[in-house]
Amino acid sequence: MKREYGDKELFRMLAARARLEPSEVLESRGMDAQEARALVTEPQAELFSFDHDTTSESLAELVIGILRIKDGERVADLCCGSGAFLMRAAREAPGASFRGIELDEWLAEAARTRLSLVAPGRAEISSGDVFEAPEEKYDKIYCEPPIGLRFNEERRGADFMLRELPWIKTLRRASHISGCWSYVCKVISSLKEGGRAVCVMAGGPLWNSFDAPVRGHLVREGLIEAVVSLPGGMTSYPAPSVTLVVIKRGCDGVIMADASCMEASGRRRKKLGREQIDEILATLSGGGHGKRVSAEEMERGGWRLVPERYMPADEEPGEYARLGDIAAITRGAMMGTREFEALSGGEPAYSVINYADISDGLLSDGLGRISKLPPKYLDCLLRDGDIVISKIGDTPRSAVIRGLGDTKMIPSANFYIIRITKPGFDPYYLKAYLESARGQKALAMLSTGTAIKTLSASALKELRVPLAPEEEMRKTAENYRTAEDELRAVKAREKEIKAAMSSLFDRK
Repeated sequence: MKREYGDKELFRMLAARARLEPSEVLESRGMDAQEARALVTEPQAELFSFDHDTTSESLAELVIGILRIKDGERVADLCCGSGAFLMRAAREAPGASFRGIELDEWLAEAARTRLSLVAPGRAEISSGDVFEAPEEKYDKIYCEPPIGLRFNEERRGADFMLRELPWIKTLRRASHISGCWSYVCKVISSLKEGGRAVCVMAGGPLWNSFDAPVRGHLVREGLIEAVVSLPGGMTSYPAPSVTLVVIKRGCDGVIMADASCMEASGRRRKKLGREQIDEILATLSGGGHGKRVSAEEMERGGWRLVPERYMPADEEPGEYARLGDIAAITRGAMMGTREFEALSGGEPAYSVINYADISDGLLSDGLGRISKLPPKYLDCLLRDGDIVISKIGDTPRSAVIRGLGDTKMIPSANFYIIRITKPGFDPYYLKAYLESARGQKALAMLSTGTAIKTLSASALKELRVPLAPEEEMRKTAENYRTAEDELRAVKAREKEIKAAMSSLFDRK
């Protein structure tokens, strides 16, 4: 039928049949009003293309559990789409009233039709810009705004946000602020005293430096109650994973709940089971494995709304040192492609390490070369004993610099330089830890990002390095150095064998 009539015509036909209006087409197929109603009042991604981006059933179930909707309350979905969340909420809370706002007129019509069947007389759906909607107050709000908007791309939202937070215009990088914060501001302005809201967010806005002033303001004002990171694949849009930000006034600290490692089932759209949802809800109520993080701790962490950043690591007992206390950490040369090409002419005098130049902890032989080095990059010149570690990637790449001799070498901006300052501390001991399973787990906990993991310098300084008796540390470093030499020899031999294999045909 979808091929015969198309999404809109078929949906309207089914809705009319669900309202007991006669339909010769559907009656001829033996479809009664009850069957039509079942198709209309549940998201049907296979039948209707406009349902592809709806809020999933398990995400809606979790949000409803967080909101705790009561009889008599007013509930809003400020980007309601075709009404998936509101339908679920209306069934769960038959004594509440509902309001949906949707920019797309057709989606608003679909939501309006569905809610007229699921919650007749209790729901109002309007089409239009949420920032131009009349000011109303709600007890509970859900908002799943568009992903990836920039502040200057969402003009109406930007104007609204500047009215709510006028100090933003004084920021040097105000145009880089993510547009999703406009929706968060709208949610806060629409929330009654004592009310609660849930916003779905993803990616950079939760952790990048551009948005840090906004995040810091919300935390300092006590407007964020909790942050819940979810497993990947629970939404239809490209973000690998999403995070729920729970809004409530008068909060002292933020409850961080990391559910990103929960096993979610499903093929196209992942979903959580009832037990997993209950576990998350218990964490937000003070049980489970959550952590309440103070504003002071969040400020030290760059105001990141990333639960795994604050969760206690499963450390083995023993003595630890903060990496920033035993080493200086600086960024590699912030050299763009054009500048690199401009410096490449003439007699090569400097080698440049790029991300692809480190594999299995070893430096490649064929590094890029430049003929001169501007004075601003002199601090990036490497010394024997330095460690370079990549700032991007699921598994950071690192290498110890040794045997430089007269070679002058700098790392690109994709790396940090770790220079040991603690007397007698062998960089190979640190390298052994960075490459270990424990070290990799610790680095993963400090990294942020969804599609691309990023390790900031401030986070790297907080890495806790396990210490041991001096002789044990010396032996670990020695063994690692020996193993690295063996690996280098194996790779050199592998290269020779491959070269020989590629020339076999030409020898006949």
